[in-house]
Amino acid sequence: MKVDQIEKYTNKNHKDFLNPENRNVIVYIEEPLVNLAPEQLQKLSKIKDMGAIVVNSFGELKGVLK
Repeated sequence: MKVDQIEKYTNKNHKDFLNPENRNVIVYIEEPLVNLAPEQLQKLSKIKDMGAIVVNSFGELKGVLK
C-alpha cells in the first residue's frame, strides 16, 4: 500500500481528494503487525498520523464499523 493513496482520502487539500463527505478512513491490514521493519513501522505511523484508522482483524473492523 502506498501512503499517498491514503492521503487522497484524508487530506482535503490533496489535488485528487476523494472523500467529500469526510467519512472515516479505515485501513485493514491482514498480516500480523508484529516484528515490523523500521520502514514498515514508519509507514504505519504516517498512515495513523493522517487520521486513518488501522485495523488488523475482523473483530477490530467490526468494532470500528459499529
